[in-house]
Formats: sequence, structure tokens, C-alpha cells
Amino acid sequence: MKYVDKIIALLVLLLTLEYTSINGQQITFLTEVDCYKLNQSLINPENIQLLPYLSIYGLLRFDHSFKLPAGHFNADIKWLSELSAISDMENHRNKARFCSVLDPIELYYQLSKGPFGLLAGRKKVKMGVGYIVSPSDIIIQPPSLTDPTDRFYNIKGSDLLQLSYYTKSGQVDFYYLIDTRQNTRFYFRDNSVALRYYHSFSPFELSAAVRWGFDGRLQVAANGTVAIGERLELHTDNMIQARNEMLYPSPIGMFRSKQGPVFRLLFGGQWSPVKKVNIIFEWVHLSDGYSNREWDDLMQMAAIYQRLLNMPVIGISGLWKYVLRSVYPYRDRISKKNYLFIRLFKTDLLKKVDGGVITYLGLDDMASFNQLALNYRPEAKTSIYLHLELVPPKSKSSFEMYDFSQTIRLGIKTKF
Repeated sequence: MKYVDKIIALLVLLLTLEYTSINGQQITFLTEVDCYKLNQSLINPENIQLLPYLSIYGLLRFDHSFKLPAGHFNADIKWLSELSAISDMENHRNKARFCSVLDPIELYYQLSKGPFGLLAGRKKVKMGVGYIVSPSDIIIQPPSLTDPTDRFYNIKGSDLLQLSYYTKSGQVDFYYLIDTRQNTRFYFRDNSVALRYYHSFSPFELSAAVRWGFDGRLQVAANGTVAIGERLELHTDNMIQARNEMLYPSPIGMFRSKQGPVFRLLFGGQWSPVKKVNIIFEWVHLSDGYSNREWDDLMQMAAIYQRLLNMPVIGISGLWKYVLRSVYPYRDRISKKNYLFIRLFKTDLLKKVDGGVITYLGLDDMASFNQLALNYRPEAKTSIYLHLELVPPKSKSSFEMYDFSQTIRLGIKTKF
């Protein structure tokens, strides 16, 4: 069952190429080289996660729309390969790793008839209005904080059935999401249904949504934007969740749960003070995040448990490594409560060169993730980009969970 979605993607693509006419298509090619400085984090002491210090990526993406006798079919499929150099500190040697993945990003059939619409398959459903964090995105998976533009197309659609009703100023959408791995990666664990209402009336855009799982899990979300003149836009994006499933450390070295709902709030905006300059600012509050005291307790627990790595007792070290490797995929969910996101972007910083700066600041401890990005456009469909990323060292910071403290990235992306 591991490769079922990939096999289906190939079969459907081949069949539609044979029996349908192409309505629209785009092919994207990307190659990239990344150099990293490892962050000796709580969950990666001595690089037991085997993270690379050098990676070379190659990506090929096919995005096609096929016209059918009734409706149309969309296939968005990527092939991503990675060759990495890894420092195995435990065995005091370097080694290489190659991996390749074929993934359907979107794969769906869509039909419209008058004010009604039907969609079935894997589809990205973007509801939120936040740039990097959108609490009201209760269907699509969230972006990585270190890659808000999703350059590798890691954000895949959800497997769903969608029924829509369109009006002149908005729409109503009903979703049925089956119990698949893609649909249950985060909060929901069973089949679920969702309902969304969107309405636009100048200068406002408002949206409300609810998702209910058959096991009782519930999320309710709302967002809105308002345009103030031609240069300023303000927005808010919020969600309440019925259950808090985060585990919290305690001074006695055990984890505990908390009762009550979870709130995730965002307030921000976009401002263009002059032509070709854009500033995004967003405050984010996560009620289920760790307090500074709870983070201190986590640090103390980690310090104790890390000593197990060097204990001579048979099995203890191996058991702790297994625990750390099991926890690692969930590291992005471990955070504090308050953050500030700022992005400054300048088009044509130089001739055919755009530039941008991103800062994601933890307001509880004043630690940050920072990125400087330069993008050169030799022609309309090709770009060459350079990213410099830095996480300044700061003790007891949630950014200690990041894989790398420094990154240099050089890539080229072209579309056909």
C-alpha cells in the first residue's frame, strides 16, 4: 500500500495523455545546492538523525489540465531527487545518501454546471490569508517556516470530495475527507466533513469554516481582509480547536496533557510604502505553545536524557536514540506561544534582480530565524536564486529545534 498513490498517479497520467486533449500544461525544472551548518539540537545530539551538511537537489514537475467530454482533469506530479553528504559522528565517518520520490501533488476531476461545482480527488484547498502561518487552513497541510514559498512543492493536496455553490460575491463549499494518510497527518484521525463560506464585498473579504471528524475532533476557523487605499491591506486569521493534544513537560520529568480548547490567532497586513516595495507583518499567537517555564522544564529533561546516550548500560543508549528518532518528525509542532513575522521585498533591487529579507522572531525569548534572498531573472521563465539563512545561537530558544543554524543555498528554476 506504500506506493499506491504513486502508481495511480502514473496510470492516470498515461491514460489521460492517450485519450484526452491537453487543455493547459506547465513543466518546471529546478536544481539546487545547499550547504548547511548543523544545529546540535535537543533532538539531534551528535547528529543521530543523520542530517546532511551538503545536499544537491533535482526536481521535475508536470502540471497538466486535460479537457474531458464533461469537465476536466488536473494532474500535478513531481519527481524529486536528493544526493546528500552526511557526517556520521557516532561512527566517525562521512557517507553519501541518495533518495528519489515520485509524488502526486494534485490529482482531481472537476465539473461545473451553472452555479454548482463538483470536484473529486487530491486537491489543495487554501483557505487562510496568512503568509507563513494561517490558522484557518484546516484542510491543507501548513508550510515549513523555513520554506514559506514551498519551492519543492512539498505541500500536497487533500483527498476529498468537494461540492460548491457559487454566487456573484462568494461561494459555499462542502468537503468530505476520507481517512487517508494525507488527510490525517495532523489533528484529525478519522473521516471528516468540512463546510466553508466565503463572501466578498469591497473592500472586505470574509470567510468562515468548520471541520468535524467522525471521532469528535472539531476545528472552527474564520479570516478576513480589508484593503485600505491602494497601498495597505490588513488581515486576520484565527482558529479554535476543541482538544489540546500537545504534551507538556513537568518539573518531575514526566509529560502531561492539558484540558480545554486551543486558540491560534494571527493579525497582520501588507504595506507598499513606495512602488516595487512590499512589507508583510504578522503577529501569531499559539495558545498550545510552551511557556518559558515549560520550555525550561523541557531543557532540563533533555539534559538528563541525553546522558543516556553515553551510559554503559546495555540497551539504554539505543532506546533513547529510538525515542529521539521517533519524535523528530513532529519537531515543527514544538514551539512557544508568540511570534512576529516580517518580510521586506524589493522588486528590481538591481536590474533583473529582486531582493527580500525574512525574519521570524520569537517574542517569548527574542530568538529568530532569518533569511536573505536574491533572485536574478535572466528571462521571463527562468530565475537563479541565492538564499542565506541564519539562526543566531540563543539558549533556551524554540529555534534550537531547527535542523541547521546556517544555510547557503544556490539554485536555478525554469518553466516551460
